[in-house]
Amino acid sequence: MVLITHCGGNTDKINEILVAAQRRFGMYGFEKTSVSEIAADLHMSKASIYYYFADKGKLFGAVIEKEHSEFIESVEQECETLIDASDMLRAYVNINIEFFRKLLNLSRVKHSDIMENRYAQEQMVELRQKELVIIEKTLTKGNEQGTFNVENSFEMAHLFLDLLKGLRKMTIGRKDVFYLNDEEYNDLVKRVRDFTEIFIKGISI
Repeated sequence: MVLITHCGGNTDKINEILVAAQRRFGMYGFEKTSVSEIAADLHMSKASIYYYFADKGKLFGAVIEKEHSEFIESVEQECETLIDASDMLRAYVNINIEFFRKLLNLSRVKHSDIMENRYAQEQMVELRQKELVIIEKTLTKGNEQGTFNVENSFEMAHLFLDLLKGLRKMTIGRKDVFYLNDEEYNDLVKRVRDFTEIFIKGISI
């Protein structure tokens, strides 16, 4: 992880810090969480955390990086088991929405926290690039299989991600804390899956 100051092979300790930080940031947000509180949760000193992470901003960015890495890994593993490009696109969407709820209910990351933290912003940009690669490859594969008819897979991948993000944004509305109850989440799942089927039908031969 690029945001770690020292590693020293102590990956267990780093992961322990990240899990505790994820819990704190999720419950109270970036601004209202202190490194001292995270250290107290772990029964360690603040200096011990600063040994691995130079400041709170980098620690928050590392939490976002951890969550995104887990998401991308899950998508890649699932897509490796599939052959049909349409099924790959559906798998991406299903994992995306499941992961989105995981973030909502475990992390509850504030939009303002991400926008005001350049390290978190960098992770968001990096995640989008990785997602674009996955979607673009899937669309290209569909063309090769003769099931999709997409002239520009790169532009279509951008459009797909933007529309998907728009659906999530409409569901969240003006909420600062990203938390959805069961009814709101189920409604989001239906909208996203309906959109995916319409999208697949629109690019299918």
